[in-house]
Amino acid sequence: MIDLLVKKDMHTIKKYIDELSYRKNGLGKIDISIVEDCNLNCAYCDHFAPLVYKHKEIGVQVFENLLNRIKFIIKDKKFYGISLMGGEPLLHSKLFEILDISKRIFPNINLKIVTNGILLNDRIKDYCFCHNIEILCSKYYVGKKFYKTNLNIDGNNKYKCCNNYTCDIDIIKQNEDKNNYEFYNVFPCAQLNWNGDYFPCIIPANIDKYNVYFYKKYKVVYGKDYVNIFNINNLDKIIELNNKDEGINFCKYCHKHSLVDWKISSMEEKEWEI
Repeated sequence: MIDLLVKKDMHTIKKYIDELSYRKNGLGKIDISIVEDCNLNCAYCDHFAPLVYKHKEIGVQVFENLLNRIKFIIKDKKFYGISLMGGEPLLHSKLFEILDISKRIFPNINLKIVTNGILLNDRIKDYCFCHNIEILCSKYYVGKKFYKTNLNIDGNNKYKCCNNYTCDIDIIKQNEDKNNYEFYNVFPCAQLNWNGDYFPCIIPANIDKYNVYFYKKYKVVYGKDYVNIFNINNLDKIIELNNKDEGINFCKYCHKHSLVDWKISSMEEKEWEI
């Protein structure tokens, strides 16, 4: 039930393959950041949590409205699951209400909490065990490889990451033998924001934090980078965004990610930009 964020056994690989098949014709896994701030301060965070200076958490009713709307637009399509993210999700003051709502609206999907594990306690672990909720722990230590997004506001090149995945099990097995980054980077991470904006990629989904902190102007374009679930009545537009061969519009700002050692954030632009 409690596992590392990047686990490279064949069972985990199969779960990722299943998720991608859902994404092709329905809704794969979506990340929902129920808290924006974090109790760690990690450099290169792709949710830009170090730049959030005060505690921010999603309201219980807002969360329930999001899930009900997702359920409505899914209709007869498949839905793989939800990952509750942060920042640090265990900082949410009403975590158990969030979990109860998730299991009530979607009793049979894959539900995960992605956490650094610092705040894990027996009550949380027992609840997740009883309700079949997976806890994914990220371990941060000297020597762990993290990726740097290498943003470039000039938009000179286009590096497809989240939309340039593969379902080829042989390629995945090759990546498995190399390092965690290459294995993890094969798979897309879609995010649903509190206002209902759905992004196929977590970088544009969180770029507003970066723009505010550094007075930048990275742009997201409606219909090309994201759609709002309250403006659509089915998954057609989401499926189109998820499976574009050319990637989304925001890909032009992302240059090929580089591998770096984990460290404490200095909250400087150079952590995320070229």
